[in-house]
Amino acid sequence: MVERRTYERARERLEIRVTWPGEGTQLGRTRDFSNRGTYIEVRFQRLPPRGTEMALQLNGTVQGRKAPLLRARVVRADTGGIAFEFI
Repeated sequence: MVERRTYERARERLEIRVTWPGEGTQLGRTRDFSNRGTYIEVRFQRLPPRGTEMALQLNGTVQGRKAPLLRARVVRADTGGIAFEFI
């Protein structure tokens, strides 16, 4: 299989809050991330469809402040988690 990723991926385990409007917020962990997106091991009651927009937020503080919210779009979802591209 040919690697088509443009951005290098960092393999870091960060705790992330994932908010799906109308479905709630779940706590998950990144498997990896890049400048373009991330895969988060998280589960909701149902799998979100491709293209669903969600909010991602580091569970903690950055420089003493609440971490900023990032908007992201679902690229794919499976029983292990969700792949996102940042918006």
